[in-house]
Amino acid sequence: TYFAALYTRYAFGDSAFRAEMAGIRQTVVRAAVVAERPVLDTAQTELMSLLTANSYQKGGFAPHMLRGEVGDSAFFRATRAYYTANQHKNALTDDLRVAMEREAARDLTWFFDQWLTRPGFPELTLKWEHDRATASLAVVVTQSERFAPFRIPLRVEVVDANGKLTQLVIDVPERRTARIAVPGRWVEPPFAVRPDPLVEMLGEFRTP
Repeated sequence: TYFAALYTRYAFGDSAFRAEMAGIRQTVVRAAVVAERPVLDTAQTELMSLLTANSYQKGGFAPHMLRGEVGDSAFFRATRAYYTANQHKNALTDDLRVAMEREAARDLTWFFDQWLTRPGFPELTLKWEHDRATASLAVVVTQSERFAPFRIPLRVEVVDANGKLTQLVIDVPERRTARIAVPGRWVEPPFAVRPDPLVEMLGEFRTP
């Protein structure tokens, strides 16, 4: 699923790629099975019942986020190593995790556990707070009660009063509510703060 989307990027450009990833994401958030079951569903004994939005669309969005987490070089080196090592054989998700960890030189257990062994996806409500006296900007992120809270790096696009766009990444912690400072000096309050402008994260994002 993901590599088909990457071909779309190669053939038709970034806008087409983001549109395809947005469509994949919409399928995930609307699928009842995603809210109820994890991607790695070891309790399901009817194998054909595993062919759902969990294994295709959510399973396809996970490597997109993994690529963002480890970077292009590590992601594609690890993918090639994983493919080469397991060609014509059976493989497990842990085999992919080990290959990624080797190339990224860091532990990724949390990532695979969060996205593949738990049902659901982040449901975030974002509000911004501006302090003119200190020229500071913060984003208050609230995660819904429906799923366990997620840890995600979230890109936000700040639109200032003159229409200038600034993109930054904020680290959303694994908590129900978090107030996160936005780097930089913000003399005037922004016109808007938009979450995930490049369609990099799986989830539902709400703003006032």
